[in-house]
Amino acid sequence: KRLLQDAAFAEDIQIQYGVSENTKSDAASIQTAGAGVLSGMLSVPLKYKNTACEIVSVNDIKKAVKLLLRVCNSKT
Repeated sequence: KRLLQDAAFAEDIQIQYGVSENTKSDAASIQTAGAGVLSGMLSVPLKYKNTACEIVSVNDIKKAVKLLLRVCNSKT
């Protein structure tokens, strides 16, 4: 949480926290298996999920990319 939070602050990106107990992802499996590893999930707001006409904001996509780049390039 802290890694993503610090990266968002450094890039001046607003973030929102959420908990999803029903999410099926590789990150969830890795986090809960054995000793686990550092993991996190980044979601982009969208409308009409799992349909042929999902709608997202281009600005949200650009901010998500900036956030991921900051996290991946961090020294942590």
